[in-house]
Amino acid sequence: MLTVALVTPLSSYFKRKLKLRTIFLTAIVLCITGCLMAACTLNFPMLMTARILQGAGTGIALPLMFNIILEQSPKSKIGMLMGVGGMVVAVAPALGPTCGRSCRHVHAVALDFRDSAAVPVCFAGVRP
Repeated sequence: MLTVALVTPLSSYFKRKLKLRTIFLTAIVLCITGCLMAACTLNFPMLMTARILQGAGTGIALPLMFNIILEQSPKSKIGMLMGVGGMVVAVAPALGPTCGRSCRHVHAVALDFRDSAAVPVCFAGVRP
């Protein structure tokens, strides 16, 4: 959460200097790299580095999501889409630990990170 809070203000700078597609792919690559690194972690510093990479990717992706909604959505759908985006931001931190804890009873911790890498991989093929 600290990395997300530190990286989020940089999103306006990235938006001015880089193309939307470049920012989107950078966020996805950071998330995937962090997930795979966390899945293969051998010690705590490596896990911390992986979580920082994931946080940086999330810190870039969250404001980017709202920018895309505001800039590319039809005016009649902006309210609904902003509500869905806000719900994602609010619900994910609440459900993440719950789902992670229940999954931990089934398989190892490293598999949680490996499995969570599938989500950004799926979105890497989406055109922003």
